[in-house]
Amino acid sequence: MNAGLIARRYATVLCDYAEEHKAAAQVYADAGLLLEAIASKPAVMQFLKSPLKKNSEKKSMLTSVFANVVSKPTIQFIDFTVDKERIGMIDEILRVFKSLYKKRLGIKTIDITTANTLSDAKRTEMTATLEKKLKSKVEMSFRAEKEIIGGVIIDIDGRRLDCSVKHQLDEIEKKLTV
Repeated sequence: MNAGLIARRYATVLCDYAEEHKAAAQVYADAGLLLEAIASKPAVMQFLKSPLKKNSEKKSMLTSVFANVVSKPTIQFIDFTVDKERIGMIDEILRVFKSLYKKRLGIKTIDITTANTLSDAKRTEMTATLEKKLKSKVEMSFRAEKEIIGGVIIDIDGRRLDCSVKHQLDEIEKKLTV
């Protein structure tokens, strides 16, 4: 069976389970925490994917590491994936879950790139403006890249609006070299 389809099915189960237990927001936060932990320690995924490790060892390790960090529904779901031998896909399941959760709540993911780091006040203002314009909750991330020279690049749910000085200069260069 297709791994993407399996991840989607398990993520849907998690989303429904979290909503049923009125813990969707907490499980969403837990998913972000778990994904960060997995990304920062590749050895964790190697351990979870290892066919040489017993499910009881995997559960024990996960419980000891995350029991006091994530909510009970999240721990129960992790145990469920271990029992069903899908724990090796937990990273993909959690990514799909986060996407489903945001889609169900109408939350837009927005990445802002500027040449210089924005102040907290400017970030707050930009977030409020975009929430108002999009008539939706937004999840914002900000980063600075000197290479864009000036202006802003806005990525909204995978669509890009590039208003950077670098992009404008590249466009002018293309027109002049034709």
